[in-house]
Amino acid sequence: MAFNRSATSAASDNNRYLATQELIWDVTTGHGLPKDADSSAYGPGHMDMPGDEAWYEGTANYQASEMLSDMNELLQEYQTFTTLPDFGTSSQTVKIGEAATFKDAAQVLSNFGTISTTNGLKASVSGNTLIVLPTQAGTGTVTLSNGGISETDGTANSGGVHVWFTNNPDGATGQNLIFSNASPEEKVIVTVKALPSASLKIIKKDSATGKPIAGAIFEGLNKEGQVVTKGTDGQPLPNGGKFTTGSDGSVVVDNLMDDPDNQVNGEADTIVTLREVSVPRPYSLSNNLASVVDSAGNAKAPSTDLPITLVAGTTSTDPTGVTFSDKAQVQAIKVQKTATLNGKSISTFPNGNYSLEGAVFTIRDDTQKTTLGKLYTDAKGWADLSVLIKTGDAYQTAAQYQALLNQLLCGSDTYSIQETEAPNGLACDWNGGKPQTFQLSDSGDDTQLINPTVEETTHQNTDTPLTVSSTLTKVDADTKNGTPQGAGLLSGTIETLFYGVDVKDATGKVIHPSGTPVDWDDGFDAVPIEITSGKKVAGDSVTLQMGDDVNSVGVKNLPLTALSAQDGYYWAETDAKGKLTPGYGYTANTTHFEVASGEGADGTGPTLDSAVISGSDTNVRNLTMC
Repeated sequence: MAFNRSATSAASDNNRYLATQELIWDVTTGHGLPKDADSSAYGPGHMDMPGDEAWYEGTANYQASEMLSDMNELLQEYQTFTTLPDFGTSSQTVKIGEAATFKDAAQVLSNFGTISTTNGLKASVSGNTLIVLPTQAGTGTVTLSNGGISETDGTANSGGVHVWFTNNPDGATGQNLIFSNASPEEKVIVTVKALPSASLKIIKKDSATGKPIAGAIFEGLNKEGQVVTKGTDGQPLPNGGKFTTGSDGSVVVDNLMDDPDNQVNGEADTIVTLREVSVPRPYSLSNNLASVVDSAGNAKAPSTDLPITLVAGTTSTDPTGVTFSDKAQVQAIKVQKTATLNGKSISTFPNGNYSLEGAVFTIRDDTQKTTLGKLYTDAKGWADLSVLIKTGDAYQTAAQYQALLNQLLCGSDTYSIQETEAPNGLACDWNGGKPQTFQLSDSGDDTQLINPTVEETTHQNTDTPLTVSSTLTKVDADTKNGTPQGAGLLSGTIETLFYGVDVKDATGKVIHPSGTPVDWDDGFDAVPIEITSGKKVAGDSVTLQMGDDVNSVGVKNLPLTALSAQDGYYWAETDAKGKLTPGYGYTANTTHFEVASGEGADGTGPTLDSAVISGSDTNVRNLTMC
């Protein structure tokens, strides 16, 4: 090694110049850098080389005390340059989103300006503190270097040697202290383990109204389907990993491990599926289900699990949000249609103009003021929604009934059912023609999406069969009243009731041909045909004779003969076999006195007025009885 006194980098301060020279001799002669100027082998008082003293004294402006001070200053500068921060090779474990901090009490951190990192660590220096912020899970290192001694200045000696640039006290470029071609670079390495911690906010709401649901309980499952009970730091999660929503329908869970790729051996404690364990009444475990049945009408299994992706670095102030929305438990309803006449139940109908099938019931949610759908009864008078959602019927598809079921939510809403159209032959008079209100109660089992207790919501209702009443009154054709002439008698007239149309049964078979007499047994079993005027003539047919001082015959409880308003019966002045039977002293009137006996377009039977018929007979002569 050599020292070029005449180099442009030579110090202008001779004391600093000489101090530098002495340190170079200490190093190059094998003594090494002294701890201070007094320990130098070549400082004043340690003249190991001949002529040193004269050499010093021949240097202009030389002052031994100043040279010693400069030697100590240069040694202190070097020691500071090569002293490591006191945190040494330490390590810390933090969560992603948190910073690891290393404080340097030695206050030399500013000398270590070269920083390199691994595993995505971000490092910065603020004063005497190293701040490390992880961006991903795993273990990384931060390497700090003082940069070593480099030959980068234009005033440096060439040849690849490492030069320590010094400055004069006035700040001007000073003597270059040359070490060797081995750099005295110093490094310190710290280790930071980043745990991927996350926060999760679970929101629970009613799928129909959006209102929050308090008291729902959740748990998290790892990829193996096991319940996660530990957090990022290995400590137990609150309540053993059970998370319950509060009054606002939400719960925030912090300190959750988020290591699905097992970078820090945290895969077993990483939640990948959120499971709803229970939900308060009247709700069911039906997260995000638009329908509680499949296309075949079968009840779906509870929907409890939702895959989730946590986000490392989230905290309670910015958690990952997950929303669960459940339906209240639904309940199918039943309707049973019956018929009652004069307080007596009608089990069978006399002909095909009556039916229990086709009654229409409209269902409304009175609380929400919405119409939900309709139910139609079958041939037995039943409308069972739990069956119709699978089969449908002639009136609606299974899908339409499924849509109705999905709206029949258990809870606080009030519903109503109203018969809006009666079946053939029956009056629409159940509940006075008004809606009947009801509510739906859940079963208490949140795993049942449909409450199986259908019997509790069976609506039994009865309608009155439409019937016909008819009265035929006879008058004298001449006097236009019921007073007979002479000895004639209207009261003896015999009238028989005949069918005016073919009457069929429910299969379409004609059971009462037109022109045949009506029998007493042709009425309702429970409520037979009754006489309202006249006297019964012996036989099976409805044949009546006008009684004493009574010029009329009449019956009630006659069945309808058609589904349209038409004349289905007629009175004839004959017996059942067709023999004319006028009153004494009168000629028979061969007119058929028609009786309206079909159902009107408005679903009602013929009025009483239309069934009161007047007929007139002609007196043979003014017969006088002696």
